[in-house]
Amino acid sequence: KLSSYLHHAVVPIYTYMGVTEPLLESECPIPPIGRNKYAATGTKSDVEKKVKSRPMGGDDFVCLNYWRCAPSEGKNKQRILFGSLADSYPMPMWLIQYRLKKAFVQVYPQCRHVNFECIWGGPLAFSRRAVPLIGRDESFQDDNDDDDDCGGSVWYATGFGGHGIVPTVMAGSVLANAILGKDKETWRMFQQHFPPENMFWPVGRLGAQLILFGYNVIDWAHVKGLPVPKVPKPW
Repeated sequence: KLSSYLHHAVVPIYTYMGVTEPLLESECPIPPIGRNKYAATGTKSDVEKKVKSRPMGGDDFVCLNYWRCAPSEGKNKQRILFGSLADSYPMPMWLIQYRLKKAFVQVYPQCRHVNFECIWGGPLAFSRRAVPLIGRDESFQDDNDDDDDCGGSVWYATGFGGHGIVPTVMAGSVLANAILGKDKETWRMFQQHFPPENMFWPVGRLGAQLILFGYNVIDWAHVKGLPVPKVPKPW
C-alpha cells in the first residue's frame, strides 16, 4: 500500500489454480494433438522431444475455467493444470478446494476421482474500466524534479486484470523508456486517457463481489439449460 491513490483505484479479484495428481496418458481427458514441435528441430532435450503436445482449453464464463496438461514424473504420465474462481475477498482453503474441484468435475465428469495435489492463487488487480493503469504518481515527486524529469517520482503499472503477460511486457517497456528519457509521451498518453479512478473503496469491493455472484448464477443457469437474460460482460 505504497500509494492510497492507486490502492483505491483497483479492486482485488482472487483467483486460483490447481494441479492434479499424476495421471496415466490413458486417463488424461485432454487428447494429444501430436508430437512436440521441437521433435524435428533437435533444439530441445530428448525428454522434451518425446512429450506429446496437448491443447489448452477454456470456457466463456465471466469467472472462466481454463486448463491444460503438464508433464509429470514417471513414464507416460501427465498432470492437469486447472484454473478457476473469482472473488473480491479471500476464501478459506477448504472452500477454495471444494469449489475448484466442483468446477473441474463440471468440465470433466470422468475425473471425479482425481484429486488436486497442490492449489495456489492470489489477487489480480482490476481497474474501474478493466484497462491497465500505467503512469506516474506525482504525489511522490521530489521537489527538485520538474515535470520533464522522467527519472523522479514513483512509477506504476497495475490493474492488468488477468489480461496476461503481453500487456505487462508492453507496460515495462513504456516505463523503462520513460525513466531513461527515451520516450516522454507514451506514458502520458496512458495516464491521460486511462487515469486511476476511485473504485469507491470499500463499497466498490463489495459491489464487485455482488456482480461476480450474479454472473456466477447466470453461468450456472446457462449450464443447466435454463433461460437466462442477455447481459453485457464486465470484460
